[in-house]
Amino acid sequence: MISEVFMGEFVINVSKIIQSLHIHYFLPPKSLAGGCIRSWYVNFFVLSKVQLYLVWSVMEKVARATLRYLFQEYLRGPSVSYAINHITDSYKADAVEVANYLSERNWIRELWVYQNNQVTCRITVPGIEEINPVFIHNKLKKLISGLVSEGGRRSLMDIFKNKIEEYSIALDIVYQLEKLKLVNIIHNHGEIDIELTPHGWKFFEKKDRPLFTLMVAAC
Repeated sequence: MISEVFMGEFVINVSKIIQSLHIHYFLPPKSLAGGCIRSWYVNFFVLSKVQLYLVWSVMEKVARATLRYLFQEYLRGPSVSYAINHITDSYKADAVEVANYLSERNWIRELWVYQNNQVTCRITVPGIEEINPVFIHNKLKKLISGLVSEGGRRSLMDIFKNKIEEYSIALDIVYQLEKLKLVNIIHNHGEIDIELTPHGWKFFEKKDRPLFTLMVAAC
């Protein structure tokens, strides 16, 4: 269902959106009586809402396809930015508009637009959670379990058994936890230790708390 805010934006931008779809509209004929004119405007508004919903649906489809691609590449190289133009082009969508849509929702970061209109970016933890929540929740469970088993402080590399690919991904999650003041990041002779804060201990003892909801809010 389209939200009231979304429909409010529609009212403001309806002319621009319809023109971008190459749909022409006209004022009602002067010969129409008052009741007919009102009916014309109602029909036009309903039709325009349908058109806008279609635009939004296409954007959602392109956005999710882009996130799936970025997540796939993230697993190969978490610290690398990737071009998304070939994904957006396959949907005949504008790469910059899609990237802005994703960025506004905190689903991507490090967005760059080059002179040739090439767009590169990286997926964020909330972006991964949007398309694959199980992945993030499993990483969180492993991270927190590793901390609790050692009294609340442990080397991040030790938690993930020196698996460098998991280390990079876990570090992104840890930064989100740090924003929430649930953990402290401690640099210890070339290693990164993670320590649960008093607030973190209290939070994780309440297992029914919606941790990731707060993680997203911290972005």
